[in-house]
Amino acid sequence: MDTELVGVLTDLMTRFGGRLVGSLVILLIGLFIAKRVGALSKAASGRWNLDETGIRLVGNIVYYLLAAVVVLISVNNLGVEISAILAALGAAGLAIGLALTGALTNLAAGLVILVLRPFSMGEHILTGDFEGEVVDIDIFNTTLLSLDNETIVLPNAEIIGGAITNYSPGEYIRAEVPLDVSVEVDLDKVSAALMEAALTCGRVLREPEPEVQIIRYGSESIALQLEVSTHPKDREDVIFEVNRAISATYRKGGWAPRRLVRVSEA
Repeated sequence: MDTELVGVLTDLMTRFGGRLVGSLVILLIGLFIAKRVGALSKAASGRWNLDETGIRLVGNIVYYLLAAVVVLISVNNLGVEISAILAALGAAGLAIGLALTGALTNLAAGLVILVLRPFSMGEHILTGDFEGEVVDIDIFNTTLLSLDNETIVLPNAEIIGGAITNYSPGEYIRAEVPLDVSVEVDLDKVSAALMEAALTCGRVLREPEPEVQIIRYGSESIALQLEVSTHPKDREDVIFEVNRAISATYRKGGWAPRRLVRVSEA
């Protein structure tokens, strides 16, 4: 039995070994060329005034298209007719289409990102329940780096199908610090002290400058809101710093909040 098996394998290698090796060579060289052409297309895209997002997407699309052609040529070299492959794909088109619905939807969404550019590499975005810096945009997925330094991979269709808040570089968010003070305090002095405390925090932006808003008057307390500007990526650190600065300020000034300070984002 072992002798017969060896004989069969030897016969197959004799008949198809050369084609198999040739197909592997075609596949390896072809994929290498596809990768190089994809890289060259990225370089050429830079001359079309595309941003980094568009350049990466163009390069990826070119690579995947060429890789598909290389695979077909490699299979054809084994003696399998490409027309037969395409016919088989056509016959199974419905099943394949259903199986690839998600992938094709994400691919289409990737092209939408390329054309409309709702965000680019390095920008800070909020989409759905996820927030972070855009570190990679592929034709199927977008990768974010969260404020907690976690990597988040999102399907492009999920992003395009929902709301996108884009905090572009150089812009800011407003963080709100609500607190209640006694009706007996001097509001001008308290407001000045709060704004001065906020400016001692290194990550609080000077422009737009901090503001103190009066939210409502009560019988025993006045609800205030300290608003500060900061970069989105610094939000958590600013929340901590502002809380600590306010605590030090009210102890030094002799006035105290009527309740525990709670911080929320604008």
